[in-house]
Amino acid sequence: MRIYELNGRCIFLAQAASAKRVEALSIDQVVQFTWLFNSNIDLAEFMLDDRMALVGRTVHPVKGMDYKEFIYCAYTLAVTTDRLEFLIQQPDRY
Repeated sequence: MRIYELNGRCIFLAQAASAKRVEALSIDQVVQFTWLFNSNIDLAEFMLDDRMALVGRTVHPVKGMDYKEFIYCAYTLAVTTDRLEFLIQQPDRY
């Protein structure tokens, strides 16, 4: 997981699948996985990065963010990314 601060926002990024792994999926599978997770998890969103890897992202304003919110953002992104990574490794099941 990578964590950045930009323009007053804390940005958490985690990779769910490498570009090589995404290339092995059909477009329908990529859409299905990202749409499924984006519609079910409000805090985290999944997308393809500039290298075509599938990544999750959580963004939270730095101002007013306390330790519990920081940990919650990191934890939620880590858990959902791990779940998506697991599902992608078994695409024939979905």
